[in-house]
Amino acid sequence: MSVPPSNRRIDVRLAGLLLIALALRLGVLIATGQFGRSPSPDYREYVIAGQRFLESGTMFSPMIPKEAKPGPSAFLPPVYVAITAGAYGLFGVETFAATAFLQILNALATTAAVAVVLAAARELAGQAAGWIAAILLACNPIVVGYVGFIWDTSLFVLAVAISVLFSIRLGRTSFRLLHFLAFGAWLGLLAHLNPALTLCYPLLAIGPLFAQTRKVGSISRSAIGRHAVLGCSMTVAGWLIVITPWTVRNHSEFGELMYVRTGFMHEIWLGVCPEAEDNPRDVFNRQFVLRNPELQRIHVALGERGYINECARMAREAIAADPLRWFKLMGIRAVDFWAGTIRSHADPQTLLWWPRSPLRLAIALFALAEFALLLFGLMLRRPPPGLRRLIGMAVVFSLTYIATQVQIRYRTPIEPILAMVIGLTMAGRLGLPFRKSE
Repeated sequence: MSVPPSNRRIDVRLAGLLLIALALRLGVLIATGQFGRSPSPDYREYVIAGQRFLESGTMFSPMIPKEAKPGPSAFLPPVYVAITAGAYGLFGVETFAATAFLQILNALATTAAVAVVLAAARELAGQAAGWIAAILLACNPIVVGYVGFIWDTSLFVLAVAISVLFSIRLGRTSFRLLHFLAFGAWLGLLAHLNPALTLCYPLLAIGPLFAQTRKVGSISRSAIGRHAVLGCSMTVAGWLIVITPWTVRNHSEFGELMYVRTGFMHEIWLGVCPEAEDNPRDVFNRQFVLRNPELQRIHVALGERGYINECARMAREAIAADPLRWFKLMGIRAVDFWAGTIRSHADPQTLLWWPRSPLRLAIALFALAEFALLLFGLMLRRPPPGLRRLIGMAVVFSLTYIATQVQIRYRTPIEPILAMVIGLTMAGRLGLPFRKSE
């Protein structure tokens, strides 16, 4: 069957945009000297965890020095640890080839996210919204700047975009319980890559249920209610089926229930520790285990769970002693998160939160523009369908890091959502028709 000329033009344009996006990512990797270079000394958790998984076949703590006997760990989600171990098994531990493979995988993932964002925004508000969102994500300096990290961030960007598209398509297809079960299973798998989007799962699941009820408006209210209950139940069931094995593993290793990973209270402590008012880099230098030999000794003595429990105790005591300080710190982090973490990368000698490098400044200005358009989208009298739900997801996602600590890479996973918000906002401002593209 022949492809219509209009579709061929779209395919050529999309292929061209994807090539540009991939070239931009690889170009930045090469130009900044990151290509094939293993990270040192920062952001080595996955590097260490991948090596230990390759050597032992199980998850050991990346925070314990190699000379100490490592214990079982739930500090990191398992998917990217396994990917890192697989790359090291194929190409050698921390070799140029292994690191380059992981970085190229990151570049390919964020490039693929461009196509997914195009499809999702186009479903909601037509071709113009889709292309605006795709072009913004292709050239997004926040996304481009972090493909060199050996971290789950870039794959998480793609997974978040897929989740939004999955949710949209689920609301537009005929109601099938198996579809909702598959959606829940996907969300469970996503949590094993990174659980940070979990607070947004209700928004992802509710959207298609509302769409389904609008499609069956002629049936009784009780039937609509049954659809909603069954859809939610199947989504939760699919999620539970996928997360149960890892949850059982953690319970058998540590004797307690935990959701995917165990590091949340450690991050709460980093957000309220005595250095929390200082530049965030100082917090890492003094309070992060991999950067502090004294903390490594304490970690070895207490074990991973003992150390996390001690962090939880200190965090609760710090918050109880001065709750206003915690709220003040969260307010500062909220500004920092939506301003592209200007404060996190600023020159401490200056009065204003200006980043030191041109790339950081570009990231900050881009982030501020995104935030302005997000607010503008909230003020639209006739918002495109799905716009406010996307904005809600971005805001809810930010709460986890506002409560703990802020780095620019924590902002990266919602960039596909923000690109869609801008695409839909521009479509609404220009008065373009809000319809599904043909």
